[in-house]
Amino acid sequence: MEPKVPIPPILKLPKGLLIKQACKHHNRWQKEKAARLDDLFAEVQYVSPQSPEAVIERVVINYLRYQCEQKQPILAQLQGQPEHFETYKNVRHQILMAIAQTYPWLATGCERQSFL
Repeated sequence: MEPKVPIPPILKLPKGLLIKQACKHHNRWQKEKAARLDDLFAEVQYVSPQSPEAVIERVVINYLRYQCEQKQPILAQLQGQPEHFETYKNVRHQILMAIAQTYPWLATGCERQSFL
């Protein structure tokens, strides 16, 4: 029996602040990832609010999705578990649609990520 996973509310911030926070989160994650790999040649891919629109869109959606998943720890337990693939996929889709509804400027990117 698949677990029921309620969708946490989507973080609501002004666009500029949201972009800055998402870039900061992405850059910190990239730096930590490079450190974990302990690779002198790892190319850290930093982003800024001036990055191309498609990059900002992806980074912001990932940040918002991450924020939801942090509020709902059961999602981390479902992710990567073959027996819970459908549940995780459905919850992820619901989160992406909630993000698109909260931030219409991200709707196209949410739709794209929903198919991945």
